[in-house]
Amino acid sequence: MSDSDKTHFFSFYIESYKNYIILSDYIGNIYTFPDSELKNNKKQITPLRIKSNLNSKKILDTFVYKDELFVSFSNKIKDSCYNWNISKAKINKEKLDFKLIFSSDECTFQNFYQPHGGRMQKYNHYGADGILLTIGQNSNVELSENSIIGKILFIPLDSSKIVEFSRGHRNTQGLLSYNGVILSTEHGPRGGDEINNIEFQKDYGWPKASYGEPYGPKKNKPKFFKEHKKHGFKEPLFAFSKAVGISELTNIPNTFSNFWIDNFLISSLWGQSIYRMKFDNNFNKTIFLEKIYIGQRIRDLKYNNRLNVILLALEEKGEIAIITNK
Repeated sequence: MSDSDKTHFFSFYIESYKNYIILSDYIGNIYTFPDSELKNNKKQITPLRIKSNLNSKKILDTFVYKDELFVSFSNKIKDSCYNWNISKAKINKEKLDFKLIFSSDECTFQNFYQPHGGRMQKYNHYGADGILLTIGQNSNVELSENSIIGKILFIPLDSSKIVEFSRGHRNTQGLLSYNGVILSTEHGPRGGDEINNIEFQKDYGWPKASYGEPYGPKKNKPKFFKEHKKHGFKEPLFAFSKAVGISELTNIPNTFSNFWIDNFLISSLWGQSIYRMKFDNNFNKTIFLEKIYIGQRIRDLKYNNRLNVILLALEEKGEIAIITNK
């Protein structure tokens, strides 16, 4: 990525596919390299850029399913209005031929060009295969019932009707579908970053309930409800009282380490750390949280099964960090 393309950070996303790594930077370039290079103690890796027909303003997430690469991204559709999109392509190291499978009619107006959210996960909803997609809302404005903003959508792969899965989300920057359980991470305003157990048709409170408060001078009275359940909303599984800029989350297989059994990792931007967590069997309670300081903003993280390592996307310098069990 050239300096002229860079904004504040070198944001990118990581996927493992067979015996190589796929990287997607935030302006739409896609690269690949053999995953064996991660084990050769190389300080510098030069990935191969893959030709593609992807037309995007900003990449929001990627994931791989059945030999296909799915990409969510924003595009400008009028004035300063940017929408949410998903395209997919059969994985080919020579060229990626993307086909659009979802494009929202509704858009978000921003002073900068990124709609919030855009995280994706494969999910089966009542027998239908599809994609869960997060649509963020970064304002305190009440929206209409029909708006997709501030919700998680289920988008069937067979192009049938899109389903509103959950609502009341601010800026969902992490999403995981794990053994039938859906976990998400969500930015609060000033504080109140959340980890949520997502259940169908539940409301998670935004913009009425939050354990954070608006930026700016503090008022004598809280802006938001400090209890979710009391007001008919789903309580977070965990909330950070101080903002950490929460980002992606993933489960760590028990084969990684005998000391990390049934553990999950959550990354952060502002906090420049990862958080190792364990939940109870029903995902109703947090057992523990351990902060592991990294020293850079972490946009994405993935477990690579073939190498038994954890990969972190460090966006301040465009670097990959590797965590091993040694």
